[in-house]
Amino acid sequence: MQVLASVGALALLVAAPGAAEAPQPASPEVQQLLDQALALAQSVPDRAERADAVGRVAGEIARYDPKRALQELKKDFETHEASSAMARAAEVLARDNRLLGLATLLRVKEISTLMVALSRIVAMEIISDYDEARKIVDHVEPITVQRMVEREVTRVVWADVPGDRATAVDAALRWAQGVADPVTRDESLAFAAEGAATLDVTRAQSIADGIRDVEPRDLALRLIVQQVAASDVDAAQALMGRIQTPLQRGLAGAEVVGGLAKAGRTREALALVTAVRTSVAEDLESPLDQALIRERLALAIADLDPPAALSIVSELWPPAKRYAVQCRAARSVAARDPKLAKDLLRDALIEVKRIDAPLFQREIVAEALASAALVAPEQLNSMTQDRPELVQQALPDAVRSLLLTDPEAAVKLTDRIADAHVAQQARAGIVCAVASSHPDLARRVADELQLPGPKSAALVALAQAASAG
Repeated sequence: MQVLASVGALALLVAAPGAAEAPQPASPEVQQLLDQALALAQSVPDRAERADAVGRVAGEIARYDPKRALQELKKDFETHEASSAMARAAEVLARDNRLLGLATLLRVKEISTLMVALSRIVAMEIISDYDEARKIVDHVEPITVQRMVEREVTRVVWADVPGDRATAVDAALRWAQGVADPVTRDESLAFAAEGAATLDVTRAQSIADGIRDVEPRDLALRLIVQQVAASDVDAAQALMGRIQTPLQRGLAGAEVVGGLAKAGRTREALALVTAVRTSVAEDLESPLDQALIRERLALAIADLDPPAALSIVSELWPPAKRYAVQCRAARSVAARDPKLAKDLLRDALIEVKRIDAPLFQREIVAEALASAALVAPEQLNSMTQDRPELVQQALPDAVRSLLLTDPEAAVKLTDRIADAHVAQQARAGIVCAVASSHPDLARRVADELQLPGPKSAALVALAQAASAG
């Protein structure tokens, strides 16, 4: 509540004019999609589902007409989607009238959502009026939340705020350098370095070099490596060599391995895998940290050297985690050895019967279902017959696992979901995930949806894709 009170004070302290132009109206196509989505959302029978559906649509309407979005939320349902929509409306209102935007944040019920919205408002502000942005954050209480907002602003301004990326990176760097708390300043500089890496790796490296303490500097170097490993693996490898802390060095190493593999430099990739594995075993004490890096290494080389990838998988902890990763690796292994891929899935499913941990069981079965849909369709029926209840629980997760690699296979997998409502929600999730990358598929699936809630969500996704395109 202290945070809400401080935001309320901000609405009285800051000047009314905003930092950016008012929102542009939606195109006729987007407007039609949103009107249809809203009508469907309002027709959802269940009150809680209806509140979420209306909130979801209102959040998108807020990008073009925040006052209408607030009007749709006038019943003030206590849901995450309603809070998110209110926060989005506040962000958009702040472009034209900062006082009104900040005042609208008072109506947001979730503190985490409020903080994200406030960070975006400040991020918009620092591009044109640094002093006013600083004034807003200086009045946020308690101090721990203020520091969270300061860090978030440095990332949001180049990652999420529309506009010129170079200008946003300059603003992020100036903001980070102006943070008073040394720890927060170093972390903010790391995010500024990450943003700079999307444009100029040399400048990003110079920002990282300006961070005093080793841990945040290594964080910055690892974030830069993540940004450039796929496009400039030599620069990424040089930066990785400068990282001192074992966790960040291992994470960066896995990214570089992926970059080398993508570039077809197999021998170098496998040599680096050996070096990273040795470092992980010798320098990292936490089994969870070790598992995080080993999982990424295994998946990075699964199609280069299946035996080496499976050897890494065997080192994962806890043991049950191995089998979910093994199932994911089977998708790459299948290109070279289809029989081995099927054996990996079969072994994982045998292990499910020995595990007395429902969450691990579900994770393994979900990955097995997703992989079987791609490399061993005949196993889908046997899995369903053997563990029908567990398969039904895991199918939505399996669909999500397939989205990025093969959305068509994900759509087919939804046919196996017995509950019609769950199946339609899964298909709506596919539309939301691929509306921009696979517009024809997304529209086809959206047209086939019948339940108002899922169809409304799908239409919102199509509207988002249409506005971005």
